[in-house]
Amino acid sequence: MALWHRCWVASGQRNLSVAVPRALFALLRPASLPAFQWHDGHWKIPELENLVVYEMHVEEFNSTFQGVVDQLPYLKSLGVTCLELMPVTSLKLDFDWGYGPLHFLAPNDRWGGPAGLKHLVDGCHSQGVAVILDVVFQHVDTTFPYYQVYIDAGVPSPMIGGLGPFGPVVDYGQQFARDYVHTVTSYLLDEYHVDGFRYDEVTDLYDGPFLTGNQQNPYNPLADRSRWYKIQPFIIAQYTASGIPMLWQGQEFSENYVLAGDGTLRIGFRRDAHWEYFYDPDGSPLIRLHRILGKLRADHPALRGRDSFYYNQTSHTSSGIIGYRRSAGNDLALVFLNFSDTPQTMTIPFPSTATFREQIDAADRPAPLDLSGAATGDPMTVTVPANYGYVFTPIP
Repeated sequence: MALWHRCWVASGQRNLSVAVPRALFALLRPASLPAFQWHDGHWKIPELENLVVYEMHVEEFNSTFQGVVDQLPYLKSLGVTCLELMPVTSLKLDFDWGYGPLHFLAPNDRWGGPAGLKHLVDGCHSQGVAVILDVVFQHVDTTFPYYQVYIDAGVPSPMIGGLGPFGPVVDYGQQFARDYVHTVTSYLLDEYHVDGFRYDEVTDLYDGPFLTGNQQNPYNPLADRSRWYKIQPFIIAQYTASGIPMLWQGQEFSENYVLAGDGTLRIGFRRDAHWEYFYDPDGSPLIRLHRILGKLRADHPALRGRDSFYYNQTSHTSSGIIGYRRSAGNDLALVFLNFSDTPQTMTIPFPSTATFREQIDAADRPAPLDLSGAATGDPMTVTVPANYGYVFTPIP
């Protein structure tokens, strides 16, 4: 059944209703744009447990859609299997993150326009990488047409309700609003082959905001980057704990920039990724760690599975040392993390009679770091370096 896009134009006492089937959106494509030749006919979306998500703002990351394509080999080296693109439409002429929608259907022409986004999605799919779009359907900018035209005409909008903290609020009590958003998402899926969406500000769509108090920014713009080695156990946890890892652009080489907690400065001040950090002595060790962990996660189903056991009796959070076990079928992984500034030791029972080898630094050690027990349940004692971690897997 066709989904209808209804546009209302008011003038004095007369109302004009125009109904446009969703299928006719194809006719709205400019005649000057040739049909895009897709190459993803055999593309399959990765299973949920195989996702490693990388969130980026295209312009800050590498200027254009093509700039993102150019960096796909690098992203894949981190184990990334899914890109989350911050809003690619509705961007103002000056720099803007796009969280105050002006429109929903036209990818930013400065970044490569519709053809550029299609090329990016097609290129990602050819490399085994999914693409999801960050979309904003809770509110719009004050210049959004279905808000502004009705304000000027002095009649209620069929889509927009009152003003909220981020702008005019989409009123989902109205059928037009529901049809419009459904049409937009269907169009983006069909026309651009994207694999899904991240919906911004969903806490306000139905129940209102549930987060209270100040949300503290963990990044200190004046911080000493030489101290970023302290995030190493967090990186190991990100790739090995239950759930889907999600990286923010640049964090893998200790990106460190000013980010306002809220307000227009947060979304209207450009902060390009510092690619020079990729090469310096503080960033390159973190890149190495991300790449090793990305490969470990891809190679070991246990690190992607849903079975996890936390060694609560022998982990000592007050000392900064914790351990947990991950498993999937016959595959097993043991993870130890030390968040403190001194080496820490913990003991767990051997989960099997296998010999376990530490994998993060296996290629760089003169001799393997192996642990073995005579029987299941024997004590396994591990000393983990400061601000670091170990991942042990059984060896044949």
